[in-house]
Amino acid sequence: MSVPSNPGAFDAIKVSKLLAFLLRHRPDTVGLTLETEGWVELAALVREINARQRLPFELAVAQVLTAVAESGNGRFELLEGKIRARSGHSVPGIRITRDPSELDDFAFAVLTPREQEAIVASGALPAGRPLTLEEPLFHDDHVLVVEVARANRQGIGFQAQPEGLIPLEAVPLKYLLSLRPGFTRQISAGGVLMRGREPDVEFALIRTRPRKETRRMLLEDLGIEDEPREKPDRRSEDRRREDSSPPSGVERRTSSGRRRRQRRSGRWGPDGRLELPKGKLEAGETPAQAAVREVREELGISDRVEVVDQLAANRYAFRTPEGKAIFKTVHYFLLRCDNPTPDFEPALAEGIVGVEWIRGRDAISEVAFPNLRPILEAAWELVHRKGA
Repeated sequence: MSVPSNPGAFDAIKVSKLLAFLLRHRPDTVGLTLETEGWVELAALVREINARQRLPFELAVAQVLTAVAESGNGRFELLEGKIRARSGHSVPGIRITRDPSELDDFAFAVLTPREQEAIVASGALPAGRPLTLEEPLFHDDHVLVVEVARANRQGIGFQAQPEGLIPLEAVPLKYLLSLRPGFTRQISAGGVLMRGREPDVEFALIRTRPRKETRRMLLEDLGIEDEPREKPDRRSEDRRREDSSPPSGVERRTSSGRRRRQRRSGRWGPDGRLELPKGKLEAGETPAQAAVREVREELGISDRVEVVDQLAANRYAFRTPEGKAIFKTVHYFLLRCDNPTPDFEPALAEGIVGVEWIRGRDAISEVAFPNLRPILEAAWELVHRKGA
C-alpha cells in the first residue's frame, strides 16, 4: 500500500477516496457529467482533478490505475479509456445493468409473511424490490433466494446498488428458488488449515475415498467382518451422489472484477481425491465456530485452532432424486493451529483416509473440486498480501 513520506507525495488511498466521491456522488465538482452507465473519460477526469487542485500533488493516469488496482474489491471498472464506480451511485439517472457473466448466481431478501403471500399470489417478485448479495444466516422470516444470474441470462435486468441489486422488472416465480415446493436451505462451514509463512506456507488437504471403502477399512481395523450388502438400486446410488451433482453455478470474482463460473463436481482418482474439510452448522454455532470444529473433528486433532480470516462462500443448488430443491452455502475460513506439526487421526467414518500438507500454490491445482480452487487462491492471496 502506498504510504506518502510527505504531504505532496502520491497517496493511493487518498486518490481512491476522491475517485469514489466523484464517480458516485459529485462529478459536477470537477465539471464532469457521467454517462447513463456511470462512465467518464479517464483522461478528462485526471485533467479536471489537476485543474481544480483537488489533490496536494499532480495526478497522472498511471497513478489512477495504481490506485484502482490497490483499492481491491472491484470498486472501480476501466474500459476503453473510461472509468466508473461499480456501484453506490447517488447521481440521478445512473442506471448500471450487469452482464450475466458478472452477476452472482444468487441474491437474497428477507420477506415478511405478507410480502411472501403477495409474491406467491402475483406470481412474481415486484420490480424495484431491493436484493442483497449478503445471505442472511438466521432469520425468523422467510429468506428469499433469487437465481439472479439465470434470470438475467433470460432477459431480466438488474441495477447494481451499494449493498446489492434492484430488479428492473418483475422476477417470475420460476427464479425464486426458496418458494419452490420442498425447498431446503443448508448452511455449512469449512476451513483451510495453514502452517508456516510465505513463501513456505502449506495448506492441509484431506484425502477422501468412497464411503463403502472406508467403511470396510474401519471394520477391518475393528476386527469385524463386513456383512454382504444388497446391491443398491439406482435411486440409492443417485442419493449418494447428490452432493457431487453439478451446481446451478458457483462463481468467484476475478482480479478485473468479472465473475467466473466454477463447476463443483470432482472425480475419484485411484488414490481418492483431495478436498477441504467442511460440515453443517450445529445449533447455536456461527460459521467460524463450525469451521474450527469441523477441521478439528475431520482431521482428528486436539490442538487449539484459531481463525485467521474469512475467505469466501460457495453457493450452489441441486435437486434430490425426489425433486427436492436444496440450496447450500459453505463458508470457508483460513485457520491456523497452535501446533505446527499436529498428529492427525482422520475421521475414517467420514470417508477421510489421510491429511496432507501441500505447499500453497500446489494445493490450488491438487484439490479435486474446481470450485475449491478459488477458496485456496483466496487463502494464498491473503497470506501473500498480509503475510498471515
